[in-house]
Amino acid sequence: RDSGAVVWDTASGVVLRKLPHDGPVECAEVFPEGDRAITCSASGACTAWNANSGEPLGNFSASLKGNAIERGNDLAIKEIAVFPDGRRVLTRGFKSWATVWDTATWKMSCVLHGHTFAITIARVFPTSDRVITGSFDQLAIIWNVASCKAMHKLPHTQWVTGVAVLSRGDMVATVTTSGAPTLWNALNGRKIRGLRIPGAEVPLFDIAYGFAPFPEGDRLATFDRGAVVIWNITSGAALQRLVIPPEPIWGVAVSPGGDALATCSGENVTVWDASSGKALQHFTEPSVSRATAPATPGSRGCVVTFGLGRVIDPQGFGQGLPWQSLLQ
Repeated sequence: RDSGAVVWDTASGVVLRKLPHDGPVECAEVFPEGDRAITCSASGACTAWNANSGEPLGNFSASLKGNAIERGNDLAIKEIAVFPDGRRVLTRGFKSWATVWDTATWKMSCVLHGHTFAITIARVFPTSDRVITGSFDQLAIIWNVASCKAMHKLPHTQWVTGVAVLSRGDMVATVTTSGAPTLWNALNGRKIRGLRIPGAEVPLFDIAYGFAPFPEGDRLATFDRGAVVIWNITSGAALQRLVIPPEPIWGVAVSPGGDALATCSGENVTVWDASSGKALQHFTEPSVSRATAPATPGSRGCVVTFGLGRVIDPQGFGQGLPWQSLLQ
């Protein structure tokens, strides 16, 4: 909101440096090695940073304003994803295409152009040159970014609102506004199964928002306005359903060990035992936005808020033990 991003010391809660922007920052991502970060603003301007010094490393305009591919008034970049090798990044806005950028030159290397309506979600695979996108056109598409071509188109009957890459990249999950998640073979594009609670007379969700995969790859958490469901991917069975009235759920984070998860709902953050579904701890933060989990064991998990963040020590994540509040 204040035209910039902030790097924090999570042990002390002290601001280390501020990264200025030309407008409000819509999204940010840290590279796998941890020494670089990238931020994108509402104007579509993106900057790569040295996370240690705060020096800019490169700039590019991910909005492609004036590009012959597509024009529009909404230039904001809604999502950034860094490839595991750190050599490329993926950006997408509220448009029908996504873009891959070379991090050595910050030149556009590939435009994934194949959806007919706006892309709602995009994810990179943990290995190989693949990306999956979901869209309002009722399709999820698996792309080969080396060739910039669609490999598999996964048809749905509703808007695709969430995608997740599972099991080291050989399986993907999708969810739509109808609420029922579906598992797909990522190698051939064939449907494996839908995930539904037997005997349910109404859709499981009102509107399904997204996914939080478990690190071991055999479970998946889906969340919507007021419920989280933990699924067994192998059997398709619903293991737990956490009902969280009355506020909508804006984000879910799974602990590095997979034994707990945190939910952000309104101004409420709750840490749950993933096996029993029991609430372990609850606390309130103003203007909670979303929950994020650390990418690797040993790093700290963080519940991200607008203007306020609370970092949770991964060793105490299952007990909901707060590590540090970040006040700007």
